[in-house]
Amino acid sequence: MSVSITIGIPQAILLGIYGLALILSVKDHGKPREPTNAWNMFVSIVLQLALMWWGGFF
Repeated sequence: MSVSITIGIPQAILLGIYGLALILSVKDHGKPREPTNAWNMFVSIVLQLALMWWGGFF
């Protein structure tokens, strides 16, 4: 059984976003957190869902 993984533009963008988020969280590890902004989180989720839809996940 062979598995083929294809990374297109939407998948590459999402992987880049996740990589950047990981780098920023490592940079701020152990520091006090600022309060979260619900609007920023909403926009982030909408963009991620749009990229997943574009990439054929849904």
